[in-house]
Amino acid sequence: FISSKDALALRTSVGLSYSQTRKLHRFVKKRGVKIESERKQREVQQDIQAAEFDVKTETLTDAQGKTTKTSVVHIKNLPDFIYKTLDKYDDNKELTWHDNGIPEDEIWIKLGGDHGGGTFKLMLQVGNVKHPNSKFNTFLIAIVNTKDSADNLKKIIRDPFKKQIDELQQAEWKGKKIRVFLFGDYDFLLKMFGISGAQSTHPCLWCKATSQQLQHPRQVQTNCPRTVANIKRDYGKYQRHGKQKKK
Repeated sequence: FISSKDALALRTSVGLSYSQTRKLHRFVKKRGVKIESERKQREVQQDIQAAEFDVKTETLTDAQGKTTKTSVVHIKNLPDFIYKTLDKYDDNKELTWHDNGIPEDEIWIKLGGDHGGGTFKLMLQVGNVKHPNSKFNTFLIAIVNTKDSADNLKKIIRDPFKKQIDELQQAEWKGKKIRVFLFGDYDFLLKMFGISGAQSTHPCLWCKATSQQLQHPRQVQTNCPRTVANIKRDYGKYQRHGKQKKK
């Protein structure tokens, strides 16, 4: 006999849909193994989600530029979830430092965003596993039915997670420092760093070269790195001296 909790863990670990799970039910039933009902599994799943996730209403901007109240689902306690995930990886001996690719005293946590199918998803990955980009090592920590505009991202990511990420940046797990990184497509990263876009005058995340200079890479000077500090400084200059329409 397989309980609903164990059946849910089995279905999640191998990435089965409910229709595929039904086929598994029929297969094992013929061999004398009973799995608790799908209804019971859904009840267990709802209990888990209620315990770990929160729902709040935010005023966001839709694809037509109109403001609308939208529900944002996000994990309640991000540090606690990460510590539990690291404990599970450690118990299963799945943690790795990629042949010194990651310093031995560090744990790398990746936070990434992706928009598709009308929804924006915020995801988490642990870099210290063999296949950190695998779907089985990617955890959904927030989802909302909206476009991923810069203003929307502030409300979806900053408000529920900023303090928690600040806490993680100062935290340790089993004597190892935690470092938090961003991942995602170029458009997402530009929005997160407050850069206008790939068509802007300075579209590079790493240097302050202009879009025209980037047409001739060998002429680009490498002594003008872009940092969060000079992004903020340049933004202040633009607010004071930029075109009125763009301010």
